[in-house]
Amino acid sequence: MPSSSSLPSAPSPGSRICRLLRWLLPAVLALSVRSGVLVPETHAWRYFKGETAPTPGNATAWRGVDHDDTAWLVGTGPFHYGDAHPGGTLLGDMQGRYTTVFLRARFDVADPAAVTDFRLVAAVDDGFIAWINGVEVARYNVGAGERPHTDRALTSVPEPVATAAYPVPPAAALRAGANVLAIQLFNATPFSSDIFLAASLTGLVRESVPPRIVAIDPPPGELTRLSQVSVTFSEPVTGVDAGDLLLNGTPATALSGGGDRYTFTFVQPPYGRVVASWTAGHGIADTAAVPNPFPETAAGHVWTYDLVDGSAPHIIERLPRPGATVSRLSEVVIRFSEPVTGVDATDLRINGLPALGVTGQANGPYVFRLPEVGPGPVSVAFADDHGIVDEGLRPQAFAGSGWSLTVDPDRPVPAVRIHEVLFSNADGLADEDGERSGWIELHNPGDEPVALGGFSLSDDPDDPGQWVLPDGVLAPGGFLVVFGSGKDRRDPAPVRRLHTGFRLARSGEHLGLYDDEQPRRPIDVLAEGEATGRNDVSYGSDATGVRRYFAVPTPGAANGGPSLAGVCESVRFSVPRGYPVSVFDLVLTCPTPGAVIRYTVDGSEPSGTNGIVYAGPVTVGRPLSLRAEAFRDGLLPST
Repeated sequence: MPSSSSLPSAPSPGSRICRLLRWLLPAVLALSVRSGVLVPETHAWRYFKGETAPTPGNATAWRGVDHDDTAWLVGTGPFHYGDAHPGGTLLGDMQGRYTTVFLRARFDVADPAAVTDFRLVAAVDDGFIAWINGVEVARYNVGAGERPHTDRALTSVPEPVATAAYPVPPAAALRAGANVLAIQLFNATPFSSDIFLAASLTGLVRESVPPRIVAIDPPPGELTRLSQVSVTFSEPVTGVDAGDLLLNGTPATALSGGGDRYTFTFVQPPYGRVVASWTAGHGIADTAAVPNPFPETAAGHVWTYDLVDGSAPHIIERLPRPGATVSRLSEVVIRFSEPVTGVDATDLRINGLPALGVTGQANGPYVFRLPEVGPGPVSVAFADDHGIVDEGLRPQAFAGSGWSLTVDPDRPVPAVRIHEVLFSNADGLADEDGERSGWIELHNPGDEPVALGGFSLSDDPDDPGQWVLPDGVLAPGGFLVVFGSGKDRRDPAPVRRLHTGFRLARSGEHLGLYDDEQPRRPIDVLAEGEATGRNDVSYGSDATGVRRYFAVPTPGAANGGPSLAGVCESVRFSVPRGYPVSVFDLVLTCPTPGAVIRYTVDGSEPSGTNGIVYAGPVTVGRPLSLRAEAFRDGLLPST
């Protein structure tokens, strides 16, 4: 940088721009590291002109925290002379008189261990040495060792002056409480055209206060419903998952929200005391640079609800049904809307007589064993002094409910039958969800309509009431298709199908249709092993009532078309399953004359249209999933 024995002329516009930029850059750099400013660039510094030593006889005393600098001058940064400058402290008498300036800035730090990314950010023309609490932390363009007040920078700094960041190990310099940043500023020559120092001290101070809960909705206390809980934290948090909040140890099923408020959705827990707590492995923390974890067991972070039932229990299912005509009556089955206690045999009265016994628990089914009931009208009622209540904290009493029915030993067996079953549905009828599952077709071949409400379908002979049909009438000659999907849908809305609560086995199984009496009577049954399932091959009754397989299923219509006379024998493999140790040729055969073998190697099931037609040995040199099936017109495909 040029020097002169006289004051420089007015600066050029370009030089002014450089000065302005180097004044702004330290602040920009400080922001770029996201640091808190411990000593801002515009800090009110204590400064001493280097016309003499600041502490004669002790060259280092001026850098210490306890040095008395009250007699020093006060000026705000940046410090400069030589060019027009917006703000700061003008060292107007420096040129030609002294080459150094001594500066001190006081700042406080509560916890030095909480400071990270600690650095001195400086733009300097021409050199400096910086200390914190007497410990040197940075040196630029200055000779080594102690430098007297008469010293100079090593060289002149060319324009534009760069801003640099000098990392400082906090543990080596900081102390709790008062601290001092001391800087000795050097000019290159006594008559240098300018000098400049813009310095700031930044540090990322770790915020150590963890997030806490400030609001809960619904608040702790007594509730009649509990399916959602909203939690508001004291600050924005991250790492929140649905499984983090537990009700009686069961995690939420869904989560919404963000920032400082989150809503957890639950399956409502049973009535009674409900404890809301947090899983120990949660990842919830605030958004501090060094995140503070949420303390899940702190006071107020675990709370309780008293979930009480606001309604009395009532009957949701009974058999025989009100108004029904049955051929005999030896049992009554009751299912309540919620778990109940206090159910005794004498609670139920048949024509005024108490039941003989009862089995069941929770909400049922409760099976009442009855005294002998003769033909004619029957009234079913609950005793006025029954003790049936729900299991809430404040138990609600069952209000009692009666109904009537008729016993007619000559009641005919309903005409409805299982007309057709498709156990394995690959490409056939889809349900309202666009999915394919097995289905059951019921048919009324009689001349009278049949009320199906209370009838049942079951794939378990020990549980004939497994899935109960909803109210509905099957007209003479009518058909009803029920998907055996396991979806358990009983709403006969136009856009919905009926779905059993059990899923049909694709290979075939027991299937029974039962009436609405108790005990239930079988109306029509496919016995275990009677029918086997194949893709898109149904089993049902032909026009003469004989059951057979049909190559073309006809859900919702009379069965017809080609029937199958038998079953293809299974495909035989020349090599048993296992892991090949060498390359070999696999031969596939089927004893059924004229059978066509199709095989797949992608895990899918072969069908009449899927798979490779076997034409000769298959060379196998690696593990693979090979499935094969035999087909012949007029026969059911093999397994």
